[in-house]
Amino acid sequence: MSRIRYLLYDLIDKQLVDAAGERCGRIDDVELAGDPPRITHLIVGMSAERRSVVARLVHAVARRIYAALGGTLPLAAVKVPWSDVEEWNGTVRLKRRDRELGLRRMEDQVARLVRTWPGA
Repeated sequence: MSRIRYLLYDLIDKQLVDAAGERCGRIDDVELAGDPPRITHLIVGMSAERRSVVARLVHAVARRIYAALGGTLPLAAVKVPWSDVEEWNGTVRLKRRDRELGLRRMEDQVARLVRTWPGA
């Protein structure tokens, strides 16, 4: 079990990079299944349940600003299948593009909102 704990510690808060080399978030949690446990999904997004106090505060402020701008809430966390991980070496490189996995929803909604502003 200590090896699993080490792996989880090493994955949490790591940068995700999509197949095109674009940064697309950080890992907020990991889903395990089976005995012995194995990683099934990486959990990414604002509604991930376990994170630091500072991360929860930052996300709470971001959600309020997002809602004030007219964004649609709630934004559910995205579960990225472990099978979509290409490589893991300090950053986690994915096999597919971020939008294919649903990782740019908030950015896409904010961009749509900003385009409606006069002069944007």
